[in-house]
Amino acid sequence: MFCGKCGFALPKTPLKKKPLNLWQITKDSFRLYRKNFILFFMMSMPAMACWFLSEALKKGNENNLFAVLARIILVLIATWVSNAIIIAVSRKLKKQDAGFTDSLELAGGSFWRYLVFALMYGLISDIGFLLLVLPGIYWGMTYFFVPAASVLEKDEISPFAMSRELTEGFFWELLAYVVICCGSFVAVFEGCIFFPAMLPFKNFALSLLLMALFCVSAIPFFAIAYVVLYESLKKLKKKQLSGKSAKTRLAGVNTGGGCLINIGLLVVLTILAYCTVTIVKEVFHYDLGKNRESVKSRGKVLTAPSGLRASRGQNMVSLSWNEAPPTEYISGYAVYMRRDTEKEFAIIATGIKNNYFTAMGLLNGREYDFKVAAISGEDNYTMSAYSNEAAGVPVASKNTIDGAIRIKWGKDPTENIAGYNIYISEESGKGYAKVNRAPANGSGYTVTGLDVGVKYYFVLTTVTKDSPPIESKFSKEFSETAQVASKIENTP
Repeated sequence: MFCGKCGFALPKTPLKKKPLNLWQITKDSFRLYRKNFILFFMMSMPAMACWFLSEALKKGNENNLFAVLARIILVLIATWVSNAIIIAVSRKLKKQDAGFTDSLELAGGSFWRYLVFALMYGLISDIGFLLLVLPGIYWGMTYFFVPAASVLEKDEISPFAMSRELTEGFFWELLAYVVICCGSFVAVFEGCIFFPAMLPFKNFALSLLLMALFCVSAIPFFAIAYVVLYESLKKLKKKQLSGKSAKTRLAGVNTGGGCLINIGLLVVLTILAYCTVTIVKEVFHYDLGKNRESVKSRGKVLTAPSGLRASRGQNMVSLSWNEAPPTEYISGYAVYMRRDTEKEFAIIATGIKNNYFTAMGLLNGREYDFKVAAISGEDNYTMSAYSNEAAGVPVASKNTIDGAIRIKWGKDPTENIAGYNIYISEESGKGYAKVNRAPANGSGYTVTGLDVGVKYYFVLTTVTKDSPPIESKFSKEFSETAQVASKIENTP
């Protein structure tokens, strides 16, 4: 624009940014969800069922060709249904008919386009997060609407260009909205897990039921909010998205050659993601795959512990294993446990200096699985592969009469000795479990809660007053038979 008097160019008046009413978008999404609850509920069920079945087939079936093919088919079905949900929400917003079967039929026309661009978006975001997180946040939000644009826009419009155009000027509002939605979802999901655990009767089935109901109810709402947000931004930027300049900015490809270009980009992104993961592993000494026989820790090799054994006791399982060589590079061990109702192992102890450990406070009659890994001596971060798995079932005492054994060592500890630790086992030479919580002093200690008439094996260690305390090696093993507790003098 030029001044009529002097002919100099005048600066363009900047377009006033229209506000994005996120609260209104949330209300509109909820209203649409409430009016079409049955439709979106029925559409989300097969998608989530396919994703859950795919995850269930994942564990332990990495080398099973049938399981891999089944997972691919399940993911493709879930992708098809997700595509159909986007179409159904968009049609409902435009007051058009959108049935389950109609949406699935319409989804067939954009299925491959949706699949390719969704994969490209996921790879770009993942690469960004591997590059110290911040690029992942930026790319993830800039191209947030790529999946929706690949379904709802014509082939000649690039989903990446459309998403970039829509998010420009609204980056921080969209990021805050996504963080709030994700945080709310995670908070309620975790509540479904912990609420039943706080009840007097701990019910694992109730946790699963609450989680399933919440996912089935919440995920369709977030899908609706995603499409409503997309359509709302298109209305706000209607002027910017029209005209010849906009067509040039949003130009995409709709030919066979264009499809090959997109597939080529997908391959390039996959290779780039692989290279990025490899660089991160080498530079930061971080291994993304845990099921290896050994890992390198700055030139040193950690070998997995072997010979893990478990012996049961009352409300406890005692573990012992063979030390992992070379021992000079190992600062300790980490112990993992899995309950009979759980699929994944969870770490329960780390930095263990000895090659034995006792898991206390367990429920009698329930099976627990254990495995152990060695920790590097430099940073307590690099870990070896896991040992073999060992299972144990704690058992209750067979006798109603409480048995006890009095252990005497004759004299009080010397000046620098804080006391003694007492270890017990039902088997000779292995499976020792520590009895006392604090070092025992005085001239003896009484072990209670035993089975009368059963022979037990013991070893002792001395504990110094140093900080941290230093514990000696096991003493020579000795055995005693438990007697009725009332016949033994109970001196702590």
